[in-house]
Amino acid sequence: MGSLVSTSRFSEWPISSLSWGGLLLGASVVLAFADAQAWQDIYGHKVAGKRAGLVPGVKEIPKVREFYKSYKGQPDTIITAEHDGHARFRKIMGPGFSDKSMKAQEPLITKYIDLLIQRLHQYSAQGPQNMTNWYNWTTFDVIGDLAFGDSFKCLEKVESHPFITAIFGSLRHILMFGFLRKGLMFRAFAQKTLKKRIESYETRPDLIEPLLVRKDEDKYSFGQLAGMASTLLFAGSETTASTLTGVTWLLLSNPAAYEKLKAEVRSAFQSEDEIDFTSVNSLGYMLACLNESLRLFPPVAIGLPRRIPAGGATIAGQYVPEGTVVGVYQWAINRLSSNWNAPDEFIPERFTGDERFQTDNQALAYVEMRVILARIIWNFDMELAEEGDWLAKQDNHLLWRRRPLSVRLTPVQR
Repeated sequence: MGSLVSTSRFSEWPISSLSWGGLLLGASVVLAFADAQAWQDIYGHKVAGKRAGLVPGVKEIPKVREFYKSYKGQPDTIITAEHDGHARFRKIMGPGFSDKSMKAQEPLITKYIDLLIQRLHQYSAQGPQNMTNWYNWTTFDVIGDLAFGDSFKCLEKVESHPFITAIFGSLRHILMFGFLRKGLMFRAFAQKTLKKRIESYETRPDLIEPLLVRKDEDKYSFGQLAGMASTLLFAGSETTASTLTGVTWLLLSNPAAYEKLKAEVRSAFQSEDEIDFTSVNSLGYMLACLNESLRLFPPVAIGLPRRIPAGGATIAGQYVPEGTVVGVYQWAINRLSSNWNAPDEFIPERFTGDERFQTDNQALAYVEMRVILARIIWNFDMELAEEGDWLAKQDNHLLWRRRPLSVRLTPVQR
């Protein structure tokens, strides 16, 4: 049974305590697996059904609908849709994430990174800065523009948008009692903002453009478009902000790694203008730091549940009967010594070809995070402004309710 998470803390969590929509599933528990093969068997797309030994006609292990749907009649998105619908969304939205599209989107994103650096220079002299807020404001402004055609103006006003405060200030209650009023507020906000984008339509290289271009041809309802824009908003902002906050704390708590990354960034460029979406690809150690942060502080720590269909399935070589809810808990598998050497230590070298870590499993990072982090490191020396284990203080309610990260920023003198 080595592929199962043996610790009851992970393998026996009730789904009701983790449900995005807060909908109770009675006494159901998640059977949590802990190896890479289980990840492929449970969540994989290509030949997933054959690999997991599903009965003919079943292409993949279905999602637990009560978890993914927060209210009755919710339109499907790329997150909630099953196999065929998911593939359809991927095909249409894929071009928006291509290298060509990312290059076209670069000016939209860069203007917010420019404003972030400007604001940090303005406010660094006032004392330690809450990097949790700064990262939130930047990523929500960026993805608001890319998903809805308008930013939240957080960096402009140097404050959280009321919508962001309401959603992330109530994560715990959302999961305990269902979306209810917050869910309806989110839905109304998304619809209002998207309506404005459609009414003032202009061709622009954002993430919702591919859907708008084909909305009549593919018969997308307004509800589906709003749902997809909302999905892009959360997936593109919270995951990036969470990883940036985590990697900042991990670097500043590990001075050797931080100094090594500073040396890489500051020796790679002659001026800040050279730091862009293409040039950051040369920062191999930075990518390793981000990958190691994603391992130790995954944006989604829990296991997204699937329910074994009729006929059962074979997960990581083990037969699982129909009706069983299964998942892979990222926080758990990323800290198991059976998967990683020195699993609780921040060692970016495990992602740079160090032979000590050749048996580890690895992941990828995002260009936006690399540009933001590179420009902050180019402009500032950083130091933690408070003692204690910041990572250990975090609460997880599907997403992290991240505590303030207080950092002293000292402008680099050149």
